[in-house]
Amino acid sequence: MPTSNAKFNDYVTRSFRDTADADYVAARALYRILLDQQFLWAALQAIEKYLKAILLYHRVSTKRLGHDICRALHQIRAIDAIAFDVSSDVEKFIQQLAVYGCNRYFEHL
Repeated sequence: MPTSNAKFNDYVTRSFRDTADADYVAARALYRILLDQQFLWAALQAIEKYLKAILLYHRVSTKRLGHDICRALHQIRAIDAIAFDVSSDVEKFIQQLAVYGCNRYFEHL
């Protein structure tokens, strides 16, 4: 019988990591066919779910994160059990996604 930890990890894998994989594939396809707004949203969703999965695997709550991927990244860096580092280019991309990925309704021009 699976333990409650194993069940929780399975839930995180199916609900966050696996759906993030699909969002990532969608983002790449959208980028290739020049659908910029849709690409940004799918990319934001993928990164958000990957970051939340990492947090949840380490039992860090994600309840108040919303779409704030910069804060999620900051919380991951605060986990002592893992060394999580991204390049400055990736960090800049994450910051841009945080602003423009949520811009489905053209709040930012």
